[in-house]
Amino acid sequence: MANAYWIGPRGQIIDVPMRHIGNVISDPKKFGLDKPFISKIYRKYHEPMGREGKAREEIMILLMKNGWIRVRKGMNEWVVQVWNLTDARKNYIWDFIVTGMKKGQLHKYSQVTVQDIRDHHVVSSSVDELVKSLFERKKTKKIKIKELLPKTLGN
Repeated sequence: MANAYWIGPRGQIIDVPMRHIGNVISDPKKFGLDKPFISKIYRKYHEPMGREGKAREEIMILLMKNGWIRVRKGMNEWVVQVWNLTDARKNYIWDFIVTGMKKGQLHKYSQVTVQDIRDHHVVSSSVDELVKSLFERKKTKKIKIKELLPKTLGN
């Protein structure tokens, strides 16, 4: 796993090798955009293409409104940004957490902050506590955090 990702509107996890906006600019079709549209937004703010300023912010928010979830690893936590934390988006975040745990990049004590940009709501806790609070209904999958840990850590 990398240190940044996009989770698509259908739940696909996409590695971000450098910067989120770089992924969008290099393959705008994947995100439902095109280069002329992106250029227009950058010109609106008099910013060079790719700058992490107001144009980038507008594009990120547009993508999140269209169902994209932005994930990045900070110094001490994972930050997940979403526009409207629906049940479907919770499922995609859950799948991301499970994938991260299986690959050993996340563990039950990893700090995760979920930011609902639309509602200005933030939940920040360990994976273990996040699963208990946001994903309580996921018990139907019968997956326990302990089961996701490598055998040497789980015992």
